[in-house]
Amino acid sequence: TYTESVELQKSGTSDSSRITLRGNGTLGQIIVKDPTPRDGWWQTGVIMAARRSNWNIENLRIEDSSWAGITLRSCS
Repeated sequence: TYTESVELQKSGTSDSSRITLRGNGTLGQIIVKDPTPRDGWWQTGVIMAARRSNWNIENLRIEDSSWAGITLRSCS
């Protein structure tokens, strides 16, 4: 279990060259929790990105998020 926010800082270069954020182990076994679940605002998430593209997010369970588990703004 990880209690932290994750901000995606880079983009993959194409659909065939994606960046993958993957939890190892059994599906849902890796948990990411919001470190401040009562202090978030409407655009926050445990995993966030702005103006990024070509990501795969796999095999994670998100808990206790103040607004959204994954927040993507202006992403493709």
